[in-house]
Amino acid sequence: FVLVEGAPGVGKSTFAWELCRRWDQVEALMRYSLVVLVKIRDKRVQQATGLVDIFCHVDTDLQRAVVEEVIARGGEGVLLIMDGADECPSSLWKDGTSLFHQLLSGSLLPKATALVTTRPSASATLVSQWKPQKRIEVLGFMTKHIVQYAESIFGSDREVLNGFHKYISSSPSIKGLLYIPLNTVIAVGVYREYRENDRPIPVT
Repeated sequence: FVLVEGAPGVGKSTFAWELCRRWDQVEALMRYSLVVLVKIRDKRVQQATGLVDIFCHVDTDLQRAVVEEVIARGGEGVLLIMDGADECPSSLWKDGTSLFHQLLSGSLLPKATALVTTRPSASATLVSQWKPQKRIEVLGFMTKHIVQYAESIFGSDREVLNGFHKYISSSPSIKGLLYIPLNTVIAVGVYREYRENDRPIPVT
């Protein structure tokens, strides 16, 4: 399986959603006949006892037939994206009979590709129990991404853009938080609101 790691808020879940959204647009993804996104924080998923429980939101004969076909083929052509492993009770990873353990060990759907996202807090457990074929770290925004986002909001107004750059550069504590995309969104929003209302911009 592939392990995708990153601090809270850097974009792991967004990455998982983007893989699903671009399934029919990216050549590397188009080789999969089925892409399934499993939100591990969902209690329904954590309590799942079979693939139908995580593959199907509504249990119908047609969906059961699809799941049975997936099982019969050993998961061939299936990309299983398991988002938020750190939100899964450790007992489910350690229990050899649990659905999650069977999926990652390959005893269930051995031909499927599993991609697991997690915060660093759960990485050691996942790596010690299973050896991921690849580990990817999501780092969040670099400076150029912060600038690109600001430009997408402020447009070509150089005065505003220069003011925003001066604003975030004036406080290392603010600038250091902006690698997390959500914090960049908040900072841009705060700057725009205070500037439009001609109010002093907070730096804490």
